[in-house]
Amino acid sequence: MNTETKIKLLEKVKENCKAIREVLDRPISNDDIVGVTDKLIDLVEIAGLSSYTEAIAKCVYDSELGEALELLTLDPSSDKIGRTNLTTIAKGRVSQYQSAVTYSERLGRNISHAMDSLRTVISLQKEELSQSKWNVQP
Repeated sequence: MNTETKIKLLEKVKENCKAIREVLDRPISNDDIVGVTDKLIDLVEIAGLSSYTEAIAKCVYDSELGEALELLTLDPSSDKIGRTNLTTIAKGRVSQYQSAVTYSERLGRNISHAMDSLRTVISLQKEELSQSKWNVQP
């Protein structure tokens, strides 16, 4: 993968993460069942984008790490350093790409947790509605 492609992909990852973050950060009231449902639908829709973004970030990271390792192993003194140390050095050189992977993974987990929370709110609302039907005063 060439450098220009990696830069474009990393920019796409940043754009996608920003869009995902905006959906996650959109405030809602737990008393507004329509708002809760709408946000849940938005999160379900953006979950695919999150998975795609994570995959792109990992692809770019793996490519950069491979190139960094290859460059390090070309150095004649690399035999003295050892493979584990070379890998550590290479990871240090591509840390910005690892950050993109980590952030995209965390956003994906946040989406899952937010969806679980919203489902819980919807279930509680349904239960309260059901209880109120049985407690109707004549």
